[in-house]
Amino acid sequence: MLYRTLAGGILAASVAWLTVLMPAEPAIAQDGGGLIQVAEVQVKNDRIGEFIDLQTQMAEAARAAGRSGTGVWQAAHGRMNMFHFVSRRDNFAAYDEGMNPPMSDEEWARWVGRILQTVESRTVMTLRRYPDLVIPRGEDEEPKLARLRVTTIKPGMNGEYEEWIRDKLMPALREGGQTGVSWQRVVTGGNPNTWFSVTQHSTFAEMDAPGPLDYMNERRRTSMRDEASSMTSGTEILIMRYRADLSY
Repeated sequence: MLYRTLAGGILAASVAWLTVLMPAEPAIAQDGGGLIQVAEVQVKNDRIGEFIDLQTQMAEAARAAGRSGTGVWQAAHGRMNMFHFVSRRDNFAAYDEGMNPPMSDEEWARWVGRILQTVESRTVMTLRRYPDLVIPRGEDEEPKLARLRVTTIKPGMNGEYEEWIRDKLMPALREGGQTGVSWQRVVTGGNPNTWFSVTQHSTFAEMDAPGPLDYMNERRRTSMRDEASSMTSGTEILIMRYRADLSY
Protein backbone atom coordinates (compact mmCIF):
# COMPACT_ATOMS: atom_id res chain seq x y z
CA MET A 1 0.00 0.00 0.00
CA LEU A 2 1.85 4.79 -1.47
CA TYR A 3 1.43 6.42 1.49
CA ARG A 4 1.67 2.43 0.97
CA THR A 5 2.19 4.54 -2.73
CA LEU A 6 0.55 8.19 -2.71
CA ALA A 7 -4.62 8.79 -7.92
CA GLY A 8 -4.46 12.56 -12.03
CA GLY A 9 -6.48 14.89 -14.04
CA ILE A 10 -4.99 13.38 -17.19
CA LEU A 11 -8.12 11.55 -18.30
CA ALA A 12 -11.32 13.39 -19.21
CA ALA A 13 -13.33 11.34 -16.72
CA SER A 14 -16.60 12.25 -15.00
CA VAL A 15 -15.62 11.00 -11.56
CA ALA A 16 -12.36 10.55 -9.74
CA TRP A 17 -12.62 6.76 -9.71
CA LEU A 18 -12.36 6.61 -13.48
CA THR A 19 -8.71 7.47 -13.08
CA VAL A 20 -7.77 4.67 -10.68
CA LEU A 21 -8.76 1.58 -12.65
CA MET A 22 -5.55 0.80 -14.50
CA PRO A 23 -3.22 -1.84 -13.02
CA ALA A 24 -0.56 -0.31 -10.80
CA GLU A 25 1.96 -1.23 -8.17
CA PRO A 26 0.86 -1.05 -4.56
CA ALA A 27 0.36 2.47 -3.32
CA ILE A 28 2.54 4.76 0.37
CA ALA A 29 5.40 2.67 -1.74
CA GLN A 30 8.56 4.69 -1.42
CA ASP A 31 11.08 2.93 -3.60
CA GLY A 32 11.84 4.96 -6.67
CA GLY A 33 10.71 7.49 -9.26
CA GLY A 34 7.72 7.71 -11.54
CA LEU A 35 4.36 9.26 -10.76
CA ILE A 36 1.71 9.01 -8.08
CA GLN A 37 -1.94 9.50 -8.91
CA VAL A 38 -4.06 10.84 -6.03
CA ALA A 39 -7.82 11.28 -6.25
CA GLU A 40 -8.98 13.36 -3.27
CA VAL A 41 -12.70 12.84 -2.62
CA GLN A 42 -14.81 14.79 -0.11
CA VAL A 43 -17.96 12.82 0.76
CA LYS A 44 -21.23 14.41 1.86
CA ASN A 45 -21.75 14.16 5.62
CA ASP A 46 -25.05 12.31 5.32
CA ARG A 47 -23.90 9.89 2.59
CA ILE A 48 -20.74 8.42 4.09
CA GLY A 49 -22.27 4.98 4.71
CA GLU A 50 -23.56 4.74 1.15
CA PHE A 51 -20.21 5.87 -0.24
CA ILE A 52 -18.35 3.19 1.71
CA ASP A 53 -20.83 0.51 0.59
CA LEU A 54 -20.37 1.51 -3.05
CA GLN A 55 -16.59 1.62 -2.79
CA THR A 56 -16.67 -1.83 -1.17
CA GLN A 57 -18.55 -3.07 -4.24
CA MET A 58 -15.91 -1.51 -6.50
CA ALA A 59 -13.06 -3.05 -4.53
CA GLU A 60 -14.66 -6.50 -4.62
CA ALA A 61 -15.27 -6.26 -8.39
CA ALA A 62 -11.71 -5.05 -9.00
CA ARG A 63 -10.18 -7.87 -6.95
CA ALA A 64 -12.36 -10.42 -8.76
CA ALA A 65 -11.06 -9.01 -12.07
CA GLY A 66 -7.46 -9.38 -10.88
CA ARG A 67 -6.81 -5.68 -10.35
CA SER A 68 -4.39 -4.47 -7.70
CA GLY A 69 -2.40 -1.43 -6.68
CA THR A 70 -5.00 1.11 -5.55
CA GLY A 71 -4.78 2.09 -1.90
CA VAL A 72 -7.66 3.92 -0.23
CA TRP A 73 -7.00 6.19 2.76
CA GLN A 74 -9.55 7.98 4.93
CA ALA A 75 -8.84 11.12 6.95
CA ALA A 76 -8.55 10.32 10.66
CA HIS A 77 -7.62 13.89 11.65
CA GLY A 78 -8.09 16.93 9.46
CA ARG A 79 -10.71 17.23 6.72
CA MET A 80 -13.13 14.56 7.87
CA ASN A 81 -15.08 12.44 5.36
CA MET A 82 -12.17 12.90 2.95
CA PHE A 83 -10.69 9.91 1.11
CA HIS A 84 -7.52 9.55 -0.95
CA PHE A 85 -7.40 6.99 -3.76
CA VAL A 86 -3.71 6.41 -4.38
CA SER A 87 -1.90 4.50 -7.11
CA ARG A 88 1.44 4.52 -8.91
CA ARG A 89 2.19 5.17 -12.58
CA ASP A 90 5.54 4.61 -14.25
CA ASN A 91 5.08 7.63 -16.53
CA PHE A 92 2.45 9.75 -18.29
CA ALA A 93 2.30 7.26 -21.18
CA ALA A 94 0.44 4.91 -18.81
CA TYR A 95 -2.59 7.18 -19.10
CA ASP A 96 -2.88 6.40 -22.82
CA GLU A 97 -4.09 2.91 -21.93
CA GLY A 98 -7.50 4.36 -21.14
CA MET A 99 -10.17 3.07 -18.80
CA ASN A 100 -11.30 -0.51 -18.28
CA PRO A 101 -14.00 -0.79 -15.57
CA PRO A 102 -14.21 -4.14 -13.73
CA MET A 103 -18.00 -4.30 -14.26
CA SER A 104 -20.40 -4.67 -17.16
CA ASP A 105 -21.40 -1.44 -18.95
CA GLU A 106 -24.83 -1.50 -17.26
CA GLU A 107 -23.42 -2.14 -13.78
CA TRP A 108 -20.77 0.53 -14.29
CA ALA A 109 -23.28 3.18 -15.38
CA ARG A 110 -25.48 2.39 -12.38
CA TRP A 111 -22.53 2.49 -9.97
CA VAL A 112 -21.25 5.82 -11.34
CA GLY A 113 -24.74 7.34 -11.11
CA ARG A 114 -25.02 6.36 -7.47
CA ILE A 115 -21.51 7.32 -6.38
CA LEU A 116 -21.87 10.79 -7.88
CA GLN A 117 -24.77 11.45 -5.51
CA THR A 118 -22.57 10.83 -2.46
CA VAL A 119 -19.70 13.16 -3.38
CA GLU A 120 -19.41 16.80 -2.40
CA SER A 121 -16.19 17.51 -4.30
CA ARG A 122 -13.26 15.76 -5.93
CA THR A 123 -9.78 16.74 -7.02
CA VAL A 124 -7.42 14.56 -9.01
CA MET A 125 -3.68 15.18 -8.98
CA THR A 126 -0.50 13.65 -10.35
CA LEU A 127 2.60 13.87 -8.16
CA ARG A 128 6.23 13.37 -9.11
CA ARG A 129 8.15 10.87 -7.02
CA TYR A 130 11.78 11.51 -6.09
CA PRO A 131 13.91 8.34 -5.68
CA ASP A 132 16.51 10.17 -3.64
CA LEU A 133 14.00 11.82 -1.28
CA VAL A 134 13.08 8.65 0.59
CA ILE A 135 13.98 7.25 4.00
CA PRO A 136 12.67 3.65 3.89
CA ARG A 137 10.70 1.97 6.65
CA GLY A 138 11.57 -1.53 7.85
CA GLU A 139 10.16 -4.24 5.59
CA ASP A 140 8.52 -6.01 8.53
CA GLU A 141 6.64 -2.85 9.59
CA GLU A 142 3.16 -2.49 8.12
CA PRO A 143 1.98 1.16 8.01
CA LYS A 144 -1.67 1.66 8.95
CA LEU A 145 -1.48 5.44 9.30
CA ALA A 146 0.15 8.22 7.31
CA ARG A 147 1.02 11.69 8.54
CA LEU A 148 0.59 13.82 5.43
CA ARG A 149 2.18 17.28 5.43
CA VAL A 150 1.05 19.40 2.47
CA THR A 151 3.43 22.35 2.02
CA THR A 152 3.16 25.26 -0.41
CA ILE A 153 6.53 26.58 -1.57
CA LYS A 154 7.09 30.20 -2.58
CA PRO A 155 7.22 30.72 -6.38
CA GLY A 156 10.57 29.92 -7.92
CA MET A 157 11.88 28.04 -4.89
CA ASN A 158 11.07 24.40 -5.70
CA GLY A 159 14.67 23.61 -6.60
CA GLU A 160 16.01 25.25 -3.47
CA TYR A 161 13.44 23.42 -1.33
CA GLU A 162 14.36 20.07 -2.92
CA GLU A 163 18.04 20.68 -2.16
CA TRP A 164 17.22 21.63 1.43
CA ILE A 165 15.29 18.38 1.94
CA ARG A 166 18.10 16.28 0.45
CA ASP A 167 21.08 18.04 1.97
CA LYS A 168 19.81 19.19 5.37
CA LEU A 169 16.44 17.79 6.44
CA MET A 170 16.99 14.14 5.49
CA PRO A 171 20.40 13.86 7.19
CA ALA A 172 18.94 15.44 10.32
CA LEU A 173 15.98 13.06 10.31
CA ARG A 174 18.22 10.03 9.79
CA GLU A 175 20.38 11.17 12.70
CA GLY A 176 17.23 11.26 14.83
CA GLY A 177 16.22 7.74 13.78
CA GLN A 178 13.33 8.68 11.49
CA THR A 179 12.18 6.02 9.00
CA GLY A 180 9.31 5.68 6.54
CA VAL A 181 9.20 9.18 5.06
CA SER A 182 9.14 10.39 1.44
CA TRP A 183 8.49 13.58 -0.52
CA GLN A 184 6.49 14.16 -3.71
CA ARG A 185 5.54 17.29 -5.70
CA VAL A 186 2.33 18.08 -7.60
CA VAL A 187 2.87 18.29 -11.37
CA THR A 188 -0.73 18.30 -12.70
CA GLY A 189 -4.16 18.85 -11.18
CA GLY A 190 -2.99 21.37 -8.57
CA ASN A 191 -0.46 24.00 -7.61
CA PRO A 192 2.99 22.84 -8.87
CA ASN A 193 4.52 24.55 -5.85
CA THR A 194 2.82 22.01 -3.56
CA TRP A 195 4.87 19.27 -1.90
CA PHE A 196 3.54 16.21 -0.09
CA SER A 197 5.62 14.76 2.74
CA VAL A 198 4.36 11.33 3.83
CA THR A 199 5.46 9.73 7.08
CA GLN A 200 4.30 6.16 7.72
CA HIS A 201 3.17 4.98 11.14
CA SER A 202 1.84 1.72 12.54
CA THR A 203 0.12 3.37 15.54
CA PHE A 204 -0.82 6.84 16.75
CA ALA A 205 1.60 6.35 19.65
CA GLU A 206 4.51 6.64 17.20
CA MET A 207 3.56 10.30 16.74
CA ASP A 208 4.13 11.12 20.43
CA ALA A 209 7.21 12.93 21.69
CA PRO A 210 10.11 12.77 21.48
CA GLY A 211 10.18 13.58 17.79
CA PRO A 212 13.03 12.77 15.39
CA LEU A 213 14.57 16.24 15.74
CA ASP A 214 14.31 16.48 19.53
CA TYR A 215 17.96 15.41 19.87
CA MET A 216 18.96 18.83 18.52
CA ASN A 217 19.62 21.80 20.74
CA GLU A 218 17.14 24.69 20.52
CA ARG A 219 19.44 26.82 18.39
CA ARG A 220 19.81 24.15 15.72
CA ARG A 221 16.07 23.39 15.67
CA THR A 222 15.28 27.08 15.32
CA SER A 223 17.73 27.39 12.44
CA MET A 224 16.06 24.45 10.66
CA ARG A 225 12.60 25.99 11.18
CA ASP A 226 13.76 29.39 9.92
CA GLU A 227 15.27 27.87 6.77
CA ALA A 228 12.03 26.05 6.01
CA SER A 229 9.90 29.14 6.74
CA SER A 230 11.94 31.25 4.32
CA MET A 231 10.86 28.97 1.45
CA THR A 232 7.26 28.13 2.38
CA SER A 233 3.97 30.03 2.40
CA GLY A 234 1.62 27.51 4.02
CA THR A 235 1.35 24.04 5.53
CA GLU A 236 -1.51 21.63 6.29
CA ILE A 237 -1.13 18.40 8.25
CA LEU A 238 -3.53 15.47 7.86
CA ILE A 239 -3.57 12.03 9.43
CA MET A 240 -4.79 9.36 7.01
CA ARG A 241 -5.89 5.83 7.95
CA TYR A 242 -5.47 2.94 5.51
CA ARG A 243 -8.77 1.26 4.49
CA ALA A 244 -7.83 -2.26 3.46
CA ASP A 245 -11.51 -3.09 2.92
CA LEU A 246 -11.83 -0.40 0.24
CA SER A 247 -8.45 -0.98 -1.43
CA TYR A 248 -7.44 -3.40 -4.16
